Amino acid sequence: MINFFSASNELKTLLENTKLFKRVAVLQSLNDVSVQKQITPAAYIIYRGHSVLDTAGQGSRVKYTQNYTVVFTIANAQSQNTADNLIDDAGDFIVKALQAILGFELNNKAAFVPTGNDIAGFDNSFSYIPFTFKTIFTL
Repeated sequence: MINFFSASNELKTLLENTKLFKRVAVLQSLNDVSVQKQITPAAYIIYRGHSVLDTAGQGSRVKYTQNYTVVFTIANAQSQNTADNLIDDAGDFIVKALQAILGFELNNKAAFVPTGNDIAGFDNSFSYIPFTFKTIFTL
């Protein structure tokens, strides 16, 4: 059976297998991330919509570009004194997480390609760093 949202589950499994995160979850919106912030490091996957890429075959085969945002949440208790500690920790951590995602071949879909992001956020000792990726789903 084909699942239109299977890329989010594959991405979740990929991130869990890195052993970098204490929590990996699929959420419905960016608004849900702040509620989950107590567990770090964490990765939250949010489906951000799709567009029709190609309608080859007169509608019998359609390609959709799907967008997923991954929000990395990192905490550092020392950062309550200085933001430098949080930025250093987050920067090192994000490189490892992005290396796991970039070039990953999904089942029957194109690899995740970075497309942009929302604005990073910092809240006391927490940082929220979003990255948006696209993949192509063929139906």
